[in-house]
Formats: sequence, C-alpha cells, structure tokens
Amino acid sequence: MKLISDSILVGFRAGAGLTIAMTQLPSLLGVAGGGHNFFERSWLLLGQLDQTHYLVLLVGVFAIGLLVLGEQLLPGKPVALGVVTLAIVAATILGLPSLGVPTTGKIPPGLPTLAGPALRLRDVEGIVPLAVARVSQPNIAFLGRIPDINHYSDRARHPENEALTGAIAFRPEASLI
Repeated sequence: MKLISDSILVGFRAGAGLTIAMTQLPSLLGVAGGGHNFFERSWLLLGQLDQTHYLVLLVGVFAIGLLVLGEQLLPGKPVALGVVTLAIVAATILGLPSLGVPTTGKIPPGLPTLAGPALRLRDVEGIVPLAVARVSQPNIAFLGRIPDINHYSDRARHPENEALTGAIAFRPEASLI
C-alpha cells in the first residue's frame, strides 16, 4: 500500500536534509548561527561568514574527509568511533581548545542520579492526542519507512499466519485484541 507519492517523499527528504545541514553548518564554520527556521538560519549564517574560524573549519573538513574515506576503505567497520577517538587525542595533544576549537568541555564524572522524568502537563499535552491516535489507528506505514511486515513473518512454516505474525512484530498491542 502506497499512501504518499514519491514526489512528496523526495521533497520531504530534501527539506529535512537542508534543515539538518543548516543546523550543523554554523558549528562546522565556528560561528554562532541562530534562527528558528531554514530561511532565518540561512540569512544569519550568510551574515556570519566573515567570522568563520578557519581552524574549526579545517578540523571539521578533515574529520568529514576521514569519515568518507574510512567508509570507502573499511565498509561496515566503526569508522566514526575511530574518528571521534582520533579527534579527542588530537585535541588533547595539539591543545585545540586553547586555539578556539570548541569541545564539549568538562564532563562531570560518575553516573547520573536515578530519578523519574520531571514532566509537567504542558510538556506532554500535545503528545497525548498523538499517542491515542497511534494506538487506535491501524498500522500505517509512516512515509514508507516501516519495512514490509511479510519480511518478518515465518511463511515457510505457517503461511496462513504471515500477516498476523508481521503485524504483531510491529504492533505488539495487536496481540491483545
């Protein structure tokens, strides 16, 4: 079943990609950034291009290059973990924070305290209708990203139960009905 056309999905993915890029580019360039939507972020970033911190840009481009090269040379290996490790070592040895390259700063030691979430009604009031709709509606493939339920069914042994088995894999609450 196809609920959303390919042209809509292409537009949605392009918009999501551009939005994500505009939230990350200020960090790559070493500028403050800002804004609340794509166009505001773009306009503010254009105004801050003359403040680009070139060492931050060099470190970022080098890390991206390592990620791309690593994925080509070592597919399926944890290349990103290696790049992060290398970045930590390089920042420590070269003293990059003292040269203006931002880092996470001091991370508090130990484990966080065990506590429940501090939620107020206004924090979740917009989510409650969505949760009710999700539980009460049939399983609809959201933007074509949910795999085919038949992939998870055991057709060889019980072909008569394949749709039911797949539905339960994605909607465990369906087993209660």
